[in-house]
Amino acid sequence: MVEFISSYPFVLALLAAALAEFTATLVRRSAPTVGKWLWELAGILSVLSAAGLVWSFIWAVSVQTTQQPPPPVVFQAVGMLIVVPGGALLVWSVILLARQTIYAWPGARLITESPYDYLRRPMGVGIGSIALGLALLTNSQASWVWLLSWAIISPLLFELEEWELKMRLPGAEDYFSRTPRYLPRFWIGLRK
Repeated sequence: MVEFISSYPFVLALLAAALAEFTATLVRRSAPTVGKWLWELAGILSVLSAAGLVWSFIWAVSVQTTQQPPPPVVFQAVGMLIVVPGGALLVWSVILLARQTIYAWPGARLITESPYDYLRRPMGVGIGSIALGLALLTNSQASWVWLLSWAIISPLLFELEEWELKMRLPGAEDYFSRTPRYLPRFWIGLRK
């Protein structure tokens, strides 16, 4: 384990980001009972979590080993085809979430407009697409380790966040039952 951490120290940064988001979710859950000032603390923790996620990802992508050959041209092309729409989806969902947070009381309602009307987790899909695309582009073992680590951690955090939303917001249960988490219904052949 120590050898793994010394080879891939960015995993610790990813775990710290996950811990910050875990704490932010629990703080949001207790905010209605303890006090609204906890919304600001939860917001700060979520920003720190996002910063840790980005930092660990940049760190992982920047790790280069000389033993690995460059990826085949096909992998590079597929990587670009995955990175670009993933980045667009991530930016779109972040802008929509930021706009809702700025113009409404934090957490007062669910976002159900596009892309959130097709996916419950468009940011997660965007992050995963970018990570997969860059792993294909760089052929870096560190990028694959980051992607695998994120793929293990993120569903646990998503489940916790959805539990918190179900407890706090009345329409969350209905939204979760009709909206798929990762793949839009029209991609898997099911129409709304």
